[in-house]
Amino acid sequence: MRHKFYFMFIILSLLFQSMTVVFSKYAAISVGSLTILNIVSNYYYLLSILCLGLQALCWQFALKKFDLFWAYLFMSGIFIVIPLVSHFIFREDVTLNNILGAFVILAGIIVLLLNSREGRRV
Repeated sequence: MRHKFYFMFIILSLLFQSMTVVFSKYAAISVGSLTILNIVSNYYYLLSILCLGLQALCWQFALKKFDLFWAYLFMSGIFIVIPLVSHFIFREDVTLNNILGAFVILAGIIVLLLNSREGRRV
């Protein structure tokens, strides 16, 4: 049970990393002219920094229990999440090559997970 608790931090880390990217995109769209004042006063930019900080904290908790290689495999899930977000939230084009590439990454993650032990530290 305790191991599942730490695995939650891997999932939260992926979630916060994805949210960082989304808020950064919103910040880029809404900032107007690129001045320091416009950037640091943009609430999307501030939200992206907050999410990045939360991602870093969650990542530290995850690495206390899991090996870096094993935990980082799950962070590759961002290559699955971001094309979905870019299409459904930002209405950007996602090509067949994007989808195939995401599936290749997913297949690689699955192969690596099947061939690795659970990444637990004793």
